Amino acid sequence: MYKKKLIISVFAMTLTALACGPLDLARDILGNLPTSTPTPGISEERESSLWYVATDGDDSNSCAFIDDPCLTVQEAVSRSDDDDQIFIAAGTYPETGFREGSSALGIDYNLIITGAGRDSTFIDGGGLYGVFYASGDARVRIEDLTVQNASGNSPGSGIEIRGNADVIVEDVNVVDSIGNGIRSSSSGLVTLINVNVTGTTQLEGSFGAGVSGGNLDIQGGEVANNYMSGVSSAGLLAMNGTIVRDNGTYGVYSSGTANLTGVDISGHGNILSMNHPGLWIDGGLATLTNTDVFENEEGIVLSDDAILTMNGGNVYSNPRTGILIDETSEATLEEVTVRDNASFYAGTSLGGGIGSRGWLRVYSSLIENNHNGGILNQTETGDLVVLDSTIRANDGGNAGIYNGTLARAYINRSLIADNELDGIENRGDMTMLNSTSTGNTNSGIIAVDGDLAMRFVTLARNGESGLSAFRGGNTVSLVRSILAAENGLDDCNISSGPSAIPFPLQGTNVDSDATCGFPETFTPAELRIGPLADNGGETWTLALDPDSEAVDIVVGSCLGEDQRTFGRPVGASCDAGAYETGASLLTLEDPDIVIGTPTPGGPSTVTIITTTPCYNGPGPQYGLVSNLASGVSTQLIGAGFTGNGNQDWLVASHPNVANTNCWLDSDDVTPSIPFSEMRLITVPQPPTPTPKPTSDRPAPEDTPIPCYLNQQQQVICP
Repeated sequence: MYKKKLIISVFAMTLTALACGPLDLARDILGNLPTSTPTPGISEERESSLWYVATDGDDSNSCAFIDDPCLTVQEAVSRSDDDDQIFIAAGTYPETGFREGSSALGIDYNLIITGAGRDSTFIDGGGLYGVFYASGDARVRIEDLTVQNASGNSPGSGIEIRGNADVIVEDVNVVDSIGNGIRSSSSGLVTLINVNVTGTTQLEGSFGAGVSGGNLDIQGGEVANNYMSGVSSAGLLAMNGTIVRDNGTYGVYSSGTANLTGVDISGHGNILSMNHPGLWIDGGLATLTNTDVFENEEGIVLSDDAILTMNGGNVYSNPRTGILIDETSEATLEEVTVRDNASFYAGTSLGGGIGSRGWLRVYSSLIENNHNGGILNQTETGDLVVLDSTIRANDGGNAGIYNGTLARAYINRSLIADNELDGIENRGDMTMLNSTSTGNTNSGIIAVDGDLAMRFVTLARNGESGLSAFRGGNTVSLVRSILAAENGLDDCNISSGPSAIPFPLQGTNVDSDATCGFPETFTPAELRIGPLADNGGETWTLALDPDSEAVDIVVGSCLGEDQRTFGRPVGASCDAGAYETGASLLTLEDPDIVIGTPTPGGPSTVTIITTTPCYNGPGPQYGLVSNLASGVSTQLIGAGFTGNGNQDWLVASHPNVANTNCWLDSDDVTPSIPFSEMRLITVPQPPTPTPKPTSDRPAPEDTPIPCYLNQQQQVICP
């Protein structure tokens, strides 16, 4: 061995940082991985060697000097030892030797391999062998080169990682591998920084993946045009700014924990007979941030207890369903656009923007221009919440929102507009609050079966009916303070057959043609409904002119806000429908949120059925006020809106402490009215701990503390 002893200089320290620093950073990001070996301190010494390879070198040279290089990378690897570095000059290096298995360059120790640039240095497996193989406890860094023409499977990838090895690959191309581009079965971490993996083909009818493995951290780069999948992980997967495109089956597959930020996934599922998605979450947990999934056979598929949280980003132009959720899985979308999906299913009842048999939450999102419906909430396993969202201009064989038999749906502060069939078709259990359905070709809502409850809903200017209910009150359990007007055929289409019963009406309901059986009917000229427009809030609304007959017409209790989250009532009482004229934005500090207003006909109540804690918010983290004993009754304020689709909390006035609300577990109480009739109460901000003062700074101002009862049931107001 041609060794030379090196004192840790600035140069050597830099190499150590390159080898260890990014890996430790990636460990911090992903967590739960083995800790790294400490980097030597500045005063320590270690033995290290630098090796050189060039196309004009000779394997009989010392290889220890830039002007006396090896000819092959294989020779430099065979001479290297722990913590060495190999520099490879520009050129093409056919590495078809044999060292470990069928890989040409086997490494089971710490090593850095550096080329002259990905467009200058080429390591070629010749279609016979794999190129790099890291195993054992090795810590390997490969940078600034191209790996090409790798082959084999035992091991035989362009870069193969096994054992407990940790590998960093930066500014590298891995091209035209036969079998796999980069494959890891290591328990360690593989970090890819600006790495491009392209052109992988099958080996003996199998493999053909771009990047596959357990724990992967992929930053930038591109995984494209591989015969089978793009990226596959069964462990921890982090991707940031990566392009995954035009791979034969799926783009990204994860059965572990995935975090994707700023990733583009497109053009997948073009081979074989299966419908492969751009992103497949199979039994794992995935968080997507500003990630786009487009022009794949299918967009996103969730299966086997998968959980997806998507913040920002787009799912569009996938010929089959945009997002498909099986009965065991759940998805939460916030500020996401799902559009132009399911063209393959045009003329059928399949497809749609989102097809869900599981749990779906859609917040502040846009679902538009999908074929065969916007959201299909299917069968008894479906559970849907739509909040502050727009479902518009979806065509084909389904409604904008389809709620299947025995499925559950909750729609609040949302717009359903301009869909080719009905705005909403309900066959299950649905609650709709503070929302507008307008401009749909058929009905605003069609109640075929199940149980539909509506409060402060506007159904206007639909092509046929505002509300179609062929069995009347058999399918509609509550109509409270809605506005149905200016629909093409009639405001309500209600069967008069023997199975139909009248709608159960509450509050003040208004129509414009007397087809709904409402006590209040006014002409369109008297109602003075404005055009669909941006009148504030997250979704567009149909505003009422201040002189509209629907203004201040509601008798009885109101919801505390309108579709725009603007406060109600303005004036003597609330307006019918989803829009409150003259309202302003409702905040958490508004008295309407903190203290409920009794219903004019007498307050609703809640009765404690088992001793239960009274909290300042939904759970002990908000602070305990006191325990309430079984049998106590107090004024009900409303239902706590926690956004999870389950009614876990009710909000009531404390029976003994003035100006204090109680958040009560719904399992421990019995309310006097059903949930569908309750106003929604926004969850307060979680309490912020007050910093402890120190001797050299003044104490911060005290945060007001709610009143509570001590053990003697005395009211204490600090």
